[in-house]
Amino acid sequence: EWLIAVNEGEIARPYLDQIAAAFRKSKSADLKDWTALFQYYARSGEYLSLFSQMSYLALEDRKALIQKSPELMFPQPYFEIASQASTQFSVSTDFIYAIMRQESSFNPDARSQMDAFGLMQLLPEVAARTASNHSIRYNEADDLYDPSVNIPLGAAHLKELLDRYKGEIILATASYNASEKAIHNWLLTRYRPHLASSTLHPTLEFIEDIPYDETRDYVKLVLRNFVTYQMLTARERAIKFPDWTLALSK
Repeated sequence: EWLIAVNEGEIARPYLDQIAAAFRKSKSADLKDWTALFQYYARSGEYLSLFSQMSYLALEDRKALIQKSPELMFPQPYFEIASQASTQFSVSTDFIYAIMRQESSFNPDARSQMDAFGLMQLLPEVAARTASNHSIRYNEADDLYDPSVNIPLGAAHLKELLDRYKGEIILATASYNASEKAIHNWLLTRYRPHLASSTLHPTLEFIEDIPYDETRDYVKLVLRNFVTYQMLTARERAIKFPDWTLALSK
């Protein structure tokens, strides 16, 4: 509690990791104990560690925990900033969080090998262009570590992609991960609705046929995130799959 109060998440993480290791070693911790521990990870902002530690649970315990406390696996940190960006750029918070979860696991200090920065993992050149187009405060790459800069820039970029692809979330998501040229080529050569099997939606066949392993998995996981956040926003444990997300056209 003290470490959380003074915003010392990096110190809290190894302490919590030690407790998790002790839980696994003793095998005496029940689901209530694990849930309490994961809540401390979440309150410390250490979501990547939370996700990692949860993978050690037995499958049935993991399912039960996610069913009971889905917000642990699908949190909404920086909600005020995300909500304002959602309103400003007409992009749902569900989509913003779906991307954010996959890009950085909610780590504002994340930096990739490709020099993508922050929560939404933006490249500096993309951030500069987006900031110029939408009059968003941005001076240098280090600004992207600030959620109040990164999230609006990410939301604005998502809006640009959604506009480019006529609101089609699959293509906007794929384009966030891969190049526009690659998306264009895949649509020309791999989207074949007239040849789709009778048992699989043509958009799902298109996703399975994406030649980049990273982008194929990315699209699937972001779509999973998006549907889950929609479920949480609706405060329901089960909703009808939003078929509109599978809209796709050349």
